[in-house]
Amino acid sequence: MKNLFSYSVKPSDGNARLDSEEFVVGRIDGELAARRNRLSEDAAKMQKAASFPIWFSFIKMIVFIAAAALLMGGLRAIMDGESSLEEMGRRGLWWILGAGGVGILIFVAMALLERKRKKDVLSAPAFSALSEETERVMRDSLSALHVPETAVRVDILTFPYKMRFGKPASVGPAPYANVPAYAYRDGDALYLTDAEIVIRIPHDRIEGVSRVCRWVWFSGWNKQLPPNREPYKQYKIRINAQLGTFGVKPYYAVRIRGNEPLVFLFPAYEFEAFAAILGAKALSAADVKKLD
Repeated sequence: MKNLFSYSVKPSDGNARLDSEEFVVGRIDGELAARRNRLSEDAAKMQKAASFPIWFSFIKMIVFIAAAALLMGGLRAIMDGESSLEEMGRRGLWWILGAGGVGILIFVAMALLERKRKKDVLSAPAFSALSEETERVMRDSLSALHVPETAVRVDILTFPYKMRFGKPASVGPAPYANVPAYAYRDGDALYLTDAEIVIRIPHDRIEGVSRVCRWVWFSGWNKQLPPNREPYKQYKIRINAQLGTFGVKPYYAVRIRGNEPLVFLFPAYEFEAFAAILGAKALSAADVKKLD
């Protein structure tokens, strides 16, 4: 089945469109769309300014591995006793331990530089101004799309991709991008919006919700509280701080009957929100069989 929120990422595209727009019923345009595009560009520039290039992270990782190997080798020689010490030489041993210690100090210094740069960018007035403008554009967009105040903010796992060797391949550090959206039910349909487009899925086109007992990895964390704090701590979310990716097991797939079989995916911590909106009958740990 194809992800409802899959779209091709092309540098020439100002606004990426979903591969399947069968259920799209609304979209912002004009000045509001232009404001969103400017915000996206500014956010990308700020994100780039807040991080070091990829080679910096690569060197930091190499330094840590080398330092750890030297320290472990030196400690193993000490634990093996006099025979190892005589073979290596005490002076050589101290050189190994010293080099390992220096490597650890370099690794810590590089990590602190990364943290300082990110902190400097996040504490800059430009970041505060960008955050305030983002909130204004979000409110204006939701108003223009007539999203009710009762809509629930949820995370959706989208699939941005580029074509490689004739096949779609995910872009970014993880297979999926975690996008905040608003979900609500109006009459006989489920509505989803990212404040740019509105998707309306008639309830009779939703075939069911499947529980997928596999790890799913995605980029981006949209909640105010971190993954290691409740209510998210119970889901034992894995974090790759280096790549900015997160893993959770299980995840859920809402199956949709469209012109082609479609699904949209959401992580385990959004199950209760979607169960309330969709009206799922069975809330067992094995599978959500049917919907009301």
